[in-house]
Amino acid sequence: MSLPSAKLTLNVAETAHALSISERQVAVLVKRGELRPVKGSRRVTFYIAEIHRYLLTNTDLADSTLKEIAVQHLDRLAGKLGVVQEAA
Repeated sequence: MSLPSAKLTLNVAETAHALSISERQVAVLVKRGELRPVKGSRRVTFYIAEIHRYLLTNTDLADSTLKEIAVQHLDRLAGKLGVVQEAA
């Protein structure tokens, strides 16, 4: 059985880059419960859908257009990294 070559999750460094924050700030968000990592993984990773959820619910972006731009940026980054997105 062959696994897909695309990544299914983002690690802490990739998540920090996608959100334009530091890796330390990602750890703070996890500790506060604002960003939920994948359970049962040895390393801390995040589903792309979880990063979308965080962007749409926990940001101070008042304008929905800005939120859409942020999500599009994340989608482009996911494409570059070869991340397979979950169906919503």
